[in-house]
Amino acid sequence: MALVKCPECGKKVSENAESCPNCGEPIKKKQAKDEYMKDYFLLIKNKKKLIILIFIILLLLVGCFTIRKISLNKKSNDNSDNIENSDNYKTKIAETAETLDWSKVHDEVMENGAKASDYEGKWYKFTGTVTNIEEYACDMFLLEESDLGFPVNPISVYLPKEDLKKLKDMQTLTVVGKLTSISDFPTLEEAFILS
Repeated sequence: MALVKCPECGKKVSENAESCPNCGEPIKKKQAKDEYMKDYFLLIKNKKKLIILIFIILLLLVGCFTIRKISLNKKSNDNSDNIENSDNYKTKIAETAETLDWSKVHDEVMENGAKASDYEGKWYKFTGTVTNIEEYACDMFLLEESDLGFPVNPISVYLPKEDLKKLKDMQTLTVVGKLTSISDFPTLEEAFILS
């Protein structure tokens, strides 16, 4: 049987004693309470360490994921730059692109309530006459359908500047581009000349 110090008077008392014979202070209840508090604070301290550890691990995972994502995007962009400029890429797009009948699309969207999103973002071929090439100081020109001998339904076409320099007003040509806007003046972006 071990002796413990009374928390009140400091005299040595048996650990099995209910209270201190000298001052009457309860011994077992005080010991139990002290042990409980000690365990409780130890548990809180360990929980804080665990939370900090989990937070550090999450930060590391987010950092690794972000670095990997940036790395993959860079590789993807490098590859897409090479692919998009290649003739093989253009040939594949031209083979799968639908012929754009702007009058029909315009009627379906503006008059029949079709969704613009059904058409936007897709690749189309469009044949028309180059107009207003001198009016724009950017990489865009208007290509118009000819119907009944007069131009109708102009489409804004964005081409690389080197291709744009080769065009002449009233030249008829076919372009392939991604339809990005349906409005009174639809827009073909990322376009290239097919013929």
